Amino acid sequence: MRLRRFTPVQKGFHVLLILSFLVQSVTGLARMYTGSRWSQTLAEAFGGYAGCLADHKIVGLLMLALFAAHIVYIVLVYIQGKMSKEDTLVFEAKDAKQFISHLGWMFGGKAPQFERWVYLEKFDYLAVFW
Repeated sequence: MRLRRFTPVQKGFHVLLILSFLVQSVTGLARMYTGSRWSQTLAEAFGGYAGCLADHKIVGLLMLALFAAHIVYIVLVYIQGKMSKEDTLVFEAKDAKQFISHLGWMFGGKAPQFERWVYLEKFDYLAVFW
């Protein structure tokens, strides 16, 4: 059985988020540790420390734009009725039951049955979302 995870639009969001996070990390580290040789090497790849700051700010704005686009995407998908009950990443009572069942399995109980999104994945999504 093949499990559908993400649509092409969602995959695009993921790629852009990953790339923007990596650029933010590299430019932020280069500026944070200005006294280190490796920091100078990183900064040179972005045109020096001033270039790092400019890129860091631009990519930060891109991340905010991605966040806004994600909100708009969720609202549009919900309004169009394309979001089924199984697509939602909102916590429900069954997630608490899955958590307890999963803990029981870790201590020798019966293996739990999960649906498309497991409580851990919902938690991961909300952690990145906020």
